[in-house]
Amino acid sequence: MRVAFLVNNYPPHSGGVELHVQALAREMAAAGAAVTVITLENTAGNRVENSVEIISLPATLHVADIFSVPTFKAVSQIKKILSVKRISLISVHTRFFPLTILGVYLGKKYGIPTILTEHGSNFVFGNSKPIALASRIVDLTLGKYAHRNATKVLGVSEASCDFVKRLSNVDAEVFYNAINGITAPTKIIDRPKHLVFLGRLIKVKGWIDFLLMAQQLKEAGEEFTADIIGDGLDFEAARAAIVQMGLKDTVHLHGHVKQPEVQEMLRGATLINPTRLAEGFQTILLEALDNKGRIVTYPAPGTLKLSADGAPIVITEGKNPAALVAGVRKIWHENPAPWQQQNLIDWKWQKRAAQYLKICREVLSQNTQEDPHETK
Repeated sequence: MRVAFLVNNYPPHSGGVELHVQALAREMAAAGAAVTVITLENTAGNRVENSVEIISLPATLHVADIFSVPTFKAVSQIKKILSVKRISLISVHTRFFPLTILGVYLGKKYGIPTILTEHGSNFVFGNSKPIALASRIVDLTLGKYAHRNATKVLGVSEASCDFVKRLSNVDAEVFYNAINGITAPTKIIDRPKHLVFLGRLIKVKGWIDFLLMAQQLKEAGEEFTADIIGDGLDFEAARAAIVQMGLKDTVHLHGHVKQPEVQEMLRGATLINPTRLAEGFQTILLEALDNKGRIVTYPAPGTLKLSADGAPIVITEGKNPAALVAGVRKIWHENPAPWQQQNLIDWKWQKRAAQYLKICREVLSQNTQEDPHETK
């Protein structure tokens, strides 16, 4: 099996989709597949990480460090790579990225099966109304094209699959997100009164609600500590708000933090997840559980599944700071036991990658065309 991942961004670029692709690519390579990742970076080049070949190609029209378009030269190089490496399957992720749309187009043109994994659960919205409008237009045209012309569509949660159906009238299969898990043994710490926010510092991720919750808890005389982990457009606004709200001695703003430090901050803590974004399935929920933490969250994809599985999670009834306060008090009062490792077996990448490989084999077995590379 020769698989090419066509993704706009890949680590060290940070993000949920990037980490999903990296973990999946590495596990597939470990299982014996020949895996090539084709991505867009400022500096073109080739490297190999954990038996995965990563080919970086030039891009243009950069938007907010997450969206860019391959140059004409890069498109020609991608066509050549697919042919020279005799790629048998293309993997793309999230409907609106240029390399997703290009991957689906080239797969259809050359007869290479394409699997599209949808990571969103609704139209994009955020701080910028023009970007939200432009994104909706892309979804209703190119995004719909990608869903309808991919050989197979997966969704990282039921909500993602529902969105695919609403947008494109395509039936998607659930393929839950996963995590690598703790890489080294750590001392068990139980500190439910340490509250953690982790995410990009933009309004719709809920950092303001987190601070308002902290302010209300403090004014009510509750004793707790808190960390905000993340960077973004609102970083300086968050720093100023912490001071203005009298939380300087309680809430600590960290900026971008490497994964081992994130795990330390999550250990035994209570993750607060006040996102209003159209998330597909946030791996931070699994990371918190893997680090023996608890969760208070606004309703979000995957949370009902985790709750049904017995995870120590409180899903708020509303999306406002008062609902977070009520959720925090409930988790403190009930003090549910942290999840054990056996509860997370089905949420680890080794098992999830085996599921993906099975899907790949099914897709390839259904592709009755002759080797597309023979005719080039």
